Amino acid sequence: MYFGLLSAILCKAIDRDTTTRPDNGGRRTIDSTKVVTLLKERRKIISRTPPALRDREEQFRAVYILKDTWDIVNGPMLDYLLTSGFHDRSDLWSEPLYAVIFSIDVFLDQLDDFVRRPDRVYGLGSRDLRRCNLVAGFPPFRNSIRKSGRCSSLAWCLQLSASDWYRLLFLPNHAPPRDHSDCNDRRCKQYGSTKTRHRDGCPVIGCVSLRSDMESVLKCISEDGLPLIQCEEDEHGEVRIETVRGNLLSNYTAISHVWSGGMGNQAENTLPRCQLRYLLHSIADLPPPPPLSIHPAMSSSFYNMKQSLTTKLPSQWRSRRLRALFWIDSLCIPTIPDKNDNAVSDRRRKTLAKSKSKAINSMAQLYAGAEQVLVFDPEIQHLPYDAVAGDKYALALCTKCCPWMSRSWPLQEGALGQNLYIRFKDRSVLLTSSIYHRVGLLSFRMLEHYQQFPAILEEGPIPSPTTRLAEVWDSLANRSSTMTEDLPAILATMLDRSAEEILGLRGDRRMKALLKMEETLPLAMFYQPNSLVAGRWNPNVPGPDPGQTSAHPHFGVLRVAQEGLILDTRFLYDTSAVIVHGDPRSDHFTLEINGADGGGMRYSISQDLGKVKKDDSDTSKSLFFLSKLCATGTPKYHGACFSVNTLQSGRLIIRFKTTVLWNYLDTKADPVGETYTNCQWLEDYEGEKFKEVLVDIGTYRF
Repeated sequence: MYFGLLSAILCKAIDRDTTTRPDNGGRRTIDSTKVVTLLKERRKIISRTPPALRDREEQFRAVYILKDTWDIVNGPMLDYLLTSGFHDRSDLWSEPLYAVIFSIDVFLDQLDDFVRRPDRVYGLGSRDLRRCNLVAGFPPFRNSIRKSGRCSSLAWCLQLSASDWYRLLFLPNHAPPRDHSDCNDRRCKQYGSTKTRHRDGCPVIGCVSLRSDMESVLKCISEDGLPLIQCEEDEHGEVRIETVRGNLLSNYTAISHVWSGGMGNQAENTLPRCQLRYLLHSIADLPPPPPLSIHPAMSSSFYNMKQSLTTKLPSQWRSRRLRALFWIDSLCIPTIPDKNDNAVSDRRRKTLAKSKSKAINSMAQLYAGAEQVLVFDPEIQHLPYDAVAGDKYALALCTKCCPWMSRSWPLQEGALGQNLYIRFKDRSVLLTSSIYHRVGLLSFRMLEHYQQFPAILEEGPIPSPTTRLAEVWDSLANRSSTMTEDLPAILATMLDRSAEEILGLRGDRRMKALLKMEETLPLAMFYQPNSLVAGRWNPNVPGPDPGQTSAHPHFGVLRVAQEGLILDTRFLYDTSAVIVHGDPRSDHFTLEINGADGGGMRYSISQDLGKVKKDDSDTSKSLFFLSKLCATGTPKYHGACFSVNTLQSGRLIIRFKTTVLWNYLDTKADPVGETYTNCQWLEDYEGEKFKEVLVDIGTYRF
């Protein structure tokens, strides 16, 4: 299969010796770098001279072979792996069969990049959404991740391509490594604590915590100012802070961090002096941001030059004081005392709560207005920059799998920052636009509007025609937050809505209010974890829910109207629409369709019957939308079931019932559960007397 695919793509026979190398045991091992070299050479030939018609036809045929191979790997191979008893293997390499299939999956990534098909669909992670993941659901691979010093939950959270996983297994790791033995497959427990800590090596005794001036903070917020921390270290190493009033024109640094890294404080607005000293020196060591240009900053060269010059200067010429102006949530957003603290009056609590809400609502402007945003990640802070220097793939992967990228608030902070730096053990590095793309970090920077200036061209992924909602949704999915009630505010800010207004609504109405402000919604929104509000569909806020999936608009788009959501069924892609003359009331069942054109299809369907609510107005007909959107950790795809209510005025009116998972079922395979044969394609229903489908989501007011 491997060499047959390669021959089909290159349109020639392949000498296996040219793509393999001998190992220590005398066996031949595939050399991926040689394969990539062959593919690049072929691309150069194609770009220089039009290929002969035969070659062009062969390459088109290779695209179909590639897609057919997807289906083989997605289906029978993955099913075999998950049911073959390999779960007790110690790691990926302990089972040769899986290693071979994994190698084919890596090769599919290489071919996919070479062919550059125009219909590629990317959302979560770095693999096509229609390709099942051979990693998330297979325990031996999670064991390999754990052995590399990282948490096995990354297999589910990141949804990387096989190629990226292969690179990640051999990336340099931070030190000291964390113990992830207590983490589960969905969540890392190492970074759940929000306890404030002293820096490593701090004697603690004598290292007092410094407090921001809360009255100054409250005054700044109430007068629409910006509370900032002026930090200074004198010639004796003594650190002091002062709370000052600033604005968006002030030259300040916004700090983005994971609270479990030691700089968070839920109880009071204080930080240990050792942490403040570390902040001050990190800001002082920042390379300068680039001028209004999209050329990447030579941060490494600047850092080395600066260090060399400053160490050679006579001590009397060096600055005796270090100063920095910065914003950090631990000191600049009011904390609300514990409700059992009787020393705090109710009036004071209301003042603090109001100011906190206002401060959170202004965070988008705060990060966008900062001269630079400096990221402190609890793992990367221990990694020397030389470990990834000169390797943009290694830098991107280290950033992508770090704890900072797994949290919800940093998404907003990184996306809005004009100049985003990340702190390594020995220096800070400016992230370029190409790193943003590889990391999967959104960028709403003003700098992106200046693309007309000459730039160094950097090869990046082919952009997908996604909406901002889909991009933000996919970026938030699989991220976690200590304060889950803040998630609607993050989503609102990223969608350029008022976080304050959204947080003012009842909790169960915030998501629908946000969605009703959009012009269109992806059909895949109905495949997300949800709840019912006033008897109607209401999606949950994107986060660490294991049922979360991409909201990519490729599969279908609904237009938001006053009366509901309108779907034009002519523009469904990789999606089947099936009418069932019945109401399936079991967890597992089979749909068997025989089309008017004689074509037939069988689907196995899974649903959680406990979440299926039957409405009094439901009819005995159901409509299933089955999209080829891969579920995470299982060889199945996402879909949704609706009740068919009425057909009036050229519209088919439906109501959401539940999400489903589905898979193709071979005609020779045994059916799963009860079989429903009274099924038809939507286009054959009622002679297609309707022009559009209206999804009734309720019209209650907010």
